[in-house]
Amino acid sequence: MKKLLFLLAIPAITFLASCGGDGDSEVPKPTITFETGTDLISADKSVEINTDAEFKVVCVSNDKKLKNVSMSLATNGGTSGKVKDSIVNAKTATVSFKSKVTGKVGDVLTYTFTVTDDNGETASKAINVTIAPKTEALSPVSAQKVSNVIGPDPGAYDLNTSLEKVSGDPIGVKDILDLTTTTTFAKSWGSGHGLTKYAVITQTDYDNTTTTTSLLALWNSKSASATSTITNIAKNTYYIIKSNQDGVDFDLYKLKVTDVVDATGNNDYIEFTYWKKP
Repeated sequence: MKKLLFLLAIPAITFLASCGGDGDSEVPKPTITFETGTDLISADKSVEINTDAEFKVVCVSNDKKLKNVSMSLATNGGTSGKVKDSIVNAKTATVSFKSKVTGKVGDVLTYTFTVTDDNGETASKAINVTIAPKTEALSPVSAQKVSNVIGPDPGAYDLNTSLEKVSGDPIGVKDILDLTTTTTFAKSWGSGHGLTKYAVITQTDYDNTTTTTSLLALWNSKSASATSTITNIAKNTYYIIKSNQDGVDFDLYKLKVTDVVDATGNNDYIEFTYWKKP
């Protein structure tokens, strides 16, 4: 009986020994932290457009040597692409990165920093940079018109260049487009490219929003209620508009309807004043 118990104990001891070895063979991952400083970004923040975002990362290998440290960039949650890669051959390293902040005001740039050691072990950390505008006083553009699109006059408008647009112009610059389809003037706007967003604001909003920075703040407070079309446009109504036009870095505008003319023969039009980045 004693011999039988001893024989049964041998595989149990072998099994326990093999289980205990797994934890001992695990390779520790490297670590990555951000340095702080006057010009350094170490946490999520807003950064003015066309300025530099500067980072300094401190990386430490917990086993052998580091192999490389890289920075990748994604815009508004899109696909991430590697921007810079630094080769490292040391147990610890401090690596500086600098990147020009470009895109549209309001975009969120996600910078991801990844360190890899000689064992192939990695660690990553990310920082979100929201593109902020340069603070500038808004400039007025007065007595503009969008006419009945089936009439003789231009039925579309480019807010970026302050120019009326006709049927043959590219749809990508038609930030405002009259939506009339019958002999009845629609008094409604959409856009040729389908990307413009409109939100109703008050006269107080309109009067108190005087800079690019305050216009962005107003949009952030109204964007949840924004729609791709507006209807029942009337005199002395107010809107904030985001055109989303391609290639325009600051695409926000405030607008006041100064007149609605319902004429005969499809000669109808809506007159307005709006304010834009200078």
